[in-house]
Amino acid sequence: MQKLRKPWRVISLVVLGLILGEGIYLARTPDETLVLDRKLRSRLTPERIDRNLSSTTRWSQWFSSLAQVQGPAEVKIGTVVTLKIDPKKGQRKRFELQAQVLDYVPARLLRLRITDDTSGRLTRLFDNLEWTIEIEPTAKGSSIRGIAQAHTRHWRSRLFGRLAEKILMNQVFYPNLIQLADREQPYTVDEAPHQPESLY
Repeated sequence: MQKLRKPWRVISLVVLGLILGEGIYLARTPDETLVLDRKLRSRLTPERIDRNLSSTTRWSQWFSSLAQVQGPAEVKIGTVVTLKIDPKKGQRKRFELQAQVLDYVPARLLRLRITDDTSGRLTRLFDNLEWTIEIEPTAKGSSIRGIAQAHTRHWRSRLFGRLAEKILMNQVFYPNLIQLADREQPYTVDEAPHQPESLY
């Protein structure tokens, strides 16, 4: 039995060495832009969907882990808001993202850039992170496209971007397209929806 174990031990060490070597190589590759591109259909018209985009007071209804938005309610180019993120894993896990509206076309397009991150996790991995939501009318409602673009700046983002780009980008894309596609805001309500009380 001992004679049989030694070859397998050698093979295991060789495989481990190859994996480590590949990881080191990938970590040293040049920085690059990672992309997540997702599409889904909605029964809602672009105008209905835009009611979720046009006011930051409604973003917490369709952003993942978003507890509250601080800043102007009206969405327009140049608007800067603070996104209070609460993953529901205790107070130490809460953090804030600062987002700037780069582009907004009612019922068509919303593009955000993350400019600051109090946890340091996103800004440590990427020197640029943008979220884009595009809406197109269809015969039965709308087509929603969500795009996340991130430019790496750290060996970890380069490594995991090469090994598991989709998984990594899913973790840094907070707009929830499924909730956005189903969230219908009534036209009869003029006042902004109630903001949840701050947990901070």
